[in-house]
Amino acid sequence: MSIQTWLFVFIFQSVTTTSLLAAPTVVSKVVGKVGDYALTSREVLGGLLLEKALFPELKGEVVENVSSPEFVAQVTSALIEKVVSLEAENFSLANISEEERKESLNKVKKNLSNNRLWQKLMFTDSEFQDFLQRKQRSKKFLKYKSEAVSLTVSESEVKDYFEKNRYKFGNLPIESFKDSIRQYLIQKQSEDRLREWFEVLRKKYQVRNFMAESGS
Repeated sequence: MSIQTWLFVFIFQSVTTTSLLAAPTVVSKVVGKVGDYALTSREVLGGLLLEKALFPELKGEVVENVSSPEFVAQVTSALIEKVVSLEAENFSLANISEEERKESLNKVKKNLSNNRLWQKLMFTDSEFQDFLQRKQRSKKFLKYKSEAVSLTVSESEVKDYFEKNRYKFGNLPIESFKDSIRQYLIQKQSEDRLREWFEVLRKKYQVRNFMAESGS
């Protein structure tokens, strides 16, 4: 999904701790809102680190430069995650089992125990548990939404795409590409519907990305 800079300073206090999850000492800036809920840059970075810990196979690095366009996109992703989790909670869907929670908890602690940025952000145990549950619930609900929608692509749609994009296929017949074209169009339909749904949620939960609005 395609999703979206300003200057900001993290202020860290010097704290000695032997725990992975310690009292927070980071002063961070509010970068977005979901209704009355304020999303901070500290929370965005923490969510990205959790993502990498849960899915180490994912490519790309956590962008710490909060003035970058990449960080604006990370804020957008965090806002989407928040509203999807809220929607799931409102309908009592995508609940996380104790087994799933423990498995993810152990995986995150193992993968983040020596992470410099994670230690610097210093989340409390309560924050950590809340962020982890939000991420798990959001992903589970998105999977449910994607699978619940039955999408079909007709032969005429496949042929129409082939004819309009012949330059991509050379002189080979349409039969060589039917399956791949159909899969591409189904994927595109799914992404379009999710985008429409996200827009509905954005209005419903009064979502604002201050960094995108600032255009800095």
